[in-house]
Amino acid sequence: MALIGLIIGIALIILGQLVSFTALFITGFAVLTICSGATSFFAILKQQYAKALKTKIEEEAKPPPVNVCPRCGTKAKKNVKYCPKCGKKIQTKKP
Repeated sequence: MALIGLIIGIALIILGQLVSFTALFITGFAVLTICSGATSFFAILKQQYAKALKTKIEEEAKPPPVNVCPRCGTKAKKNVKYCPKCGKKIQTKKP
């Protein structure tokens, strides 16, 4: 869409100069300026989206920390302080 606007803007600028119609030239310049800004905006938006998606994928790939009982090896929920199986104090470890 922005590419079509750029083409139309350039065409209006050229046509405005050929027929010596200032309003047409100004309109073409405005369309060209707006579409150039829109093109830049969408390029930056695409770049930021790709960066956020990459960060999200990297975060999801990291395994979460797991609480493991040092006595019996039972895995427990993150916020549990004592093993539900043997009662020993749980240590947080990363797998």
